[in-house]
Amino acid sequence: MNASFLLEYGSGNVSGTIMRDVLALGDGEMQFHGVAMGRVNMASTMLKRKIQTDGIFGLGFEALSSIANLNLFAPSTRNSNNSDRLSRFSVYIKELPGCKLSSQFLLGGVDESLVGGKTKVT
Repeated sequence: MNASFLLEYGSGNVSGTIMRDVLALGDGEMQFHGVAMGRVNMASTMLKRKIQTDGIFGLGFEALSSIANLNLFAPSTRNSNNSDRLSRFSVYIKELPGCKLSSQFLLGGVDESLVGGKTKVT
């Protein structure tokens, strides 16, 4: 795939190249084929100054995506062994840059120690 993207935010914009690869997790037993990833080639100065980040994990569903069919959880990217693990996932984003806990993405459940209040599984 040799396509480019441009994302515009209130604080700036980024542009880059879209590529596809195999994403393997857990010693390779869970594989996602044809996962689209973006390499940022340019980010506006305002965005670089305001946001410190290593990346964004794309969990957008097709209806919300500006790039059609690039969802990690789309049936075309996963094999049948992944279905149970993908039935639930949770995301924890660290509160402040100095926070000791790092951000986490968990497949298959929730880390209750990071939840403030009741959790609702949908």
